[in-house]
Amino acid sequence: MDYSQLQKLQEELDQKEKARKTAKPQTGKTESPQTGLPVNPQDGKPAKPHAGKPTSPQARLPIIEQVEKYTTRLEPSLVKRIKIYAAEQDVADYEVVKQAVEDYLAKKK
Repeated sequence: MDYSQLQKLQEELDQKEKARKTAKPQTGKTESPQTGLPVNPQDGKPAKPHAGKPTSPQARLPIIEQVEKYTTRLEPSLVKRIKIYAAEQDVADYEVVKQAVEDYLAKKK
C-alpha cells in the first residue's frame, strides 16, 4: 500500500468520523421522566412505578455495562495500521482495538 492509498483511507476515515458526529446531535433533556406517570390524589405528586423486586429471575433485565473512555499510548505506526484496518472493514477504530484486546485476554486464560 503506497502513501496515496494511505492518505485516501485516512480521508475516508475522517469523513466517516465527521458524519458519525453530525449524525448524533447531542440534545439536552427537555422533559421530565415522570411526565407520563399518574398523579397520586393524596399529595398531588406523580405516583411511583412498582419498585419491588421482580417476581422471577426471568423478569430481570440483563445489566448493560456502561462504556468507559480509556486512553493509552501506542506507536504512531500502529495507530495508523488500526485506522487503516478499521476503514477497510468499515468499523470504528475503537472496535478494532476492543476486539484485539478481548482476543488477546481470551488467549491468556
